[in-house]
Amino acid sequence: MKTAMKILCLALFVCMMSWSMCLADDEDSADNAPPPAFNSDDEATELKSKTNITIKINSDEELETPKPTPKPKSTVKNKAGDSSPPSSVTWDFETGNLTGWKATGTAFKFQPTYGDNPTARHRGQQSNHQGNFWIGTYENRPTHRHLAGQTQGDGPKGTLTSAPFKITCNTISFLVGGGCDLETVRIELLIDGAVVDRVTGKCTETMEADNFPVSKYIGKSAQIRLVDDSSGGWGHINVDDIKFEQ
Repeated sequence: MKTAMKILCLALFVCMMSWSMCLADDEDSADNAPPPAFNSDDEATELKSKTNITIKINSDEELETPKPTPKPKSTVKNKAGDSSPPSSVTWDFETGNLTGWKATGTAFKFQPTYGDNPTARHRGQQSNHQGNFWIGTYENRPTHRHLAGQTQGDGPKGTLTSAPFKITCNTISFLVGGGCDLETVRIELLIDGAVVDRVTGKCTETMEADNFPVSKYIGKSAQIRLVDDSSGGWGHINVDDIKFEQ
């Protein structure tokens, strides 16, 4: 009897121990179990509901469309009487060519002149030109690459006439030098094709400032013309730095 009781107690003890171990295993499994699966759609929906911002636009208002910037209208035209001075004409000759001018004869064949060529040929009279280029019909040095001091002399004759322009200023100033015979070498002002003023040099290569008063011609079509109609001594004209001044 006692033996049977001992066996029963031992069996109960073993059962209790097994049950305790199972509970412990269940707790460990719960601690090590992966976190529950998360529905990404649910997360996105939740975040969207938290961060969504609604912007209301009054349906009666129209969004303004940026307007293209208009191109500025050109104020420079080159036809007769349109404007003054036309930008297509090289008035100071610093382009190194005769853009905007029409030449006749051979006097202006090697123009404009580069640098102080009279000094380079030991003339003893500096040109007094502005910039690098000027008109001198005695000279033959059209660029810096040409030998300084070369000349074509007084023999060639010809004219050099600007494109037409409209008078809008009070004075046209310039530098003039060279020969001093007004009948054969000069700078002229033409209004509607007719000569209304003219200036010559002082028989020196050194150019000096002079001008044409033009206030009474405002609104009229004008041209500038250089004349070299002499093959004798001092038969050449020097001109530079033509300006339109108020």
